[in-house]
Amino acid sequence: MDVAAGGPFSIVLTEDGHVYSCGYGALGLGPEMIESLELKEIKGLEKVAKVYASTDYAAALTEDGELYTWGLNGPSGRLGLGHHEHAFVPNRVNVDRKVLDVSLGVNHAMILCEDV
Repeated sequence: MDVAAGGPFSIVLTEDGHVYSCGYGALGLGPEMIESLELKEIKGLEKVAKVYASTDYAAALTEDGELYTWGLNGPSGRLGLGHHEHAFVPNRVNVDRKVLDVSLGVNHAMILCEDV
């Protein structure tokens, strides 16, 4: 179980690994669903171990060390997706090793990876 509070939104990880969001903005529910007063399940995430949130973007780390991000991107490319477009649903970040931990800043994100 885990919880993360972003700017105007919250992310909840349940004991059985399901991820839910509510609030406004980086909900991960698609471009047509950027506001919800009730918790709604974010689809496409499996075996999530931890969730993270910043001002207007979020991330989920799986038990297998895969990282997914979504929300507003911008010039810094803080979602780690190789482009500057916003992501309204979770997208897998291509990392060549297992991700162990994540820290989300306002304009950047950092990841700690397993040594190879």
